[in-house]
Amino acid sequence: MLTSLYLTQTLAQAIADAHFNRWVLMGMINLFLLVWRLLSIPPAAIILMTAPYLYPIITAARLRPGCGSA
Repeated sequence: MLTSLYLTQTLAQAIADAHFNRWVLMGMINLFLLVWRLLSIPPAAIILMTAPYLYPIITAARLRPGCGSA
């Protein structure tokens, strides 16, 4: 359903158009994940639930996911 509504792509484009500093964006993502973890959700479940949202945002910000160095 999220894919057919293009929700993740729309969210990624909106954040990319906001022109956040990369460090601010990473801080926001870390706080988002911290809040999820404080709800006592297992880390594997957090990754599975948030990856469809975070991956397009990270790639739109050109943060190069999966690379060891920037």
